[in-house]
Formats: sequence, C-alpha cells, structure tokens
Amino acid sequence: TPSLKKPVLPRRYPCQIPGCDKVFQRRYHMVSHLATHTAFKPFSCSEKGCTSSFRRPQDLKRHLR
Repeated sequence: TPSLKKPVLPRRYPCQIPGCDKVFQRRYHMVSHLATHTAFKPFSCSEKGCTSSFRRPQDLKRHLR
C-alpha cells in the first residue's frame, strides 16, 4: 500500500549566527529563530503587574495562556 505521509523536506535554512548550528526546513522558521539572538523584546505582557517581555509574538501568546 502506498504511504500517506508527506515527503520529508530537506533541511535547507541554517541559522546565520556564528556558533549556532540550528537548521530549519522553512525560511520563516529560520527568520523567527533569528529573533532569539537579539536583546530587543518588543512584545510586552499587558496583564496588570506583569513586566515580562518577549522577542516573538508567539512567545507572548504562549505566556498569556
């Protein structure tokens, strides 16, 4: 019987930061990962009394759950 699995994409997008050996299958994931190498945290929690800030919107969203 033929396999119903999607073909595995080759890993093609390595992180460009020296010393980081992460490699991604999608360019979007690599670009999102690059934010983890910066000190800039533009996404702040709006809950009263919380001072947490995040580099990526998905990290803030996970924090708010």
